[in-house]
Amino acid sequence: MTAAERTREWRQRPGNAERERATKAAKREADPERWSAQKRASSKRYAEAHRAEVRAKANATRVELREAAILAYGGRCNCPGCHVHHAELLTVDHVHGGARHRQNRRSTRDIYRWLQKSGYPPEFQLLCGSCNLAKSDKAACPLAGVEH
Repeated sequence: MTAAERTREWRQRPGNAERERATKAAKREADPERWSAQKRASSKRYAEAHRAEVRAKANATRVELREAAILAYGGRCNCPGCHVHHAELLTVDHVHGGARHRQNRRSTRDIYRWLQKSGYPPEFQLLCGSCNLAKSDKAACPLAGVEH
């Protein structure tokens, strides 16, 4: 029997899980800085030991969040002259510019999660890569001749 299996079995015995929780809470309250440092070190060790799993899970989460955002914003380019609806060509764009939402976001996944938690705000839209680039470079869309 491995150590992990013994620990799992121990936790299943009545009262042990609560006792472990109470012990951890007491240690956390006694020295919060040391507790945080230990948690960071433990998380880092886990991430290094399971790098491929962690990365695969993060990518799967990003894909799910992106698909949900694309569906929430209509699933096609919002430019009137463009009819792109292929998900891999669509980007999330600010309707009136600005990037305030990115201040505390580290990754694209964090931005998609923020959009979801914020209820997919109307200040954002889907544009294909071409329309998004044209919006930043030109006053009017080259496909529709309409102002962005």
